[in-house]
Amino acid sequence: MPGIVVGVDGSGTSRRALDWATNEAAVRHTPLTVLSVYQPVRGHWSAAVDYPWDANLTADTRKTAQEEADTALERLGVQARPPQVTALAVIGLPAVEILRLGADADMIVVGSRGAGGFAPLLMGSVSSQVAQRARCPVVVIPARGRSDADIRDEITQDLIPDTYLCDPARFTVTVKDGVVTIEGAPDTTAAGRDMIEAVRHVEGVAEVRDRLTYPPAVNHTANPLC
Repeated sequence: MPGIVVGVDGSGTSRRALDWATNEAAVRHTPLTVLSVYQPVRGHWSAAVDYPWDANLTADTRKTAQEEADTALERLGVQARPPQVTALAVIGLPAVEILRLGADADMIVVGSRGAGGFAPLLMGSVSSQVAQRARCPVVVIPARGRSDADIRDEITQDLIPDTYLCDPARFTVTVKDGVVTIEGAPDTTAAGRDMIEAVRHVEGVAEVRDRLTYPPAVNHTANPLC
């Protein structure tokens, strides 16, 4: 789609990317597409699993993306705005969907790192993939320094309960100089690994130390009679 495509995930970095893209679209007088990607939950074998409620979650994601866009327009003011702003939400892999919908774009804008805020979209890995494969110019908005307390609050108050629907009390999260240590017992190995990967891409995180206790592996090839 023509114009500027910006990927958002609800994190601080993606909001700054949205502000930058909104202002740039206004200056260029070109359409702006605000895109959020809902990434399907992975099953035990790390394959995407379709759930009946995915459609509702995608609708909620689009609603939140629209609210983010409206807020960015308010910050920009009424003097100069893009001629058209469209909020989209799709199901899929973030980098793949941004590249697909931005195939004919004049510019793609993403944050350097993100946090799964209202969808498990990992902007750290996404930004590098988009920058390498896009057919148009890509602007990557850098992350801003954050305190350890801010990082811990985002992980325990937003990422764990909202994205993984887990009680954060089940996990112990400590942050020191941007290094995050997580202890606890996830329901599945896939869920635990996804959580660690999501935390790794939270804005301001320098390193993640995985101290999770994973459930024992099931050997489906073993002879039950042995």
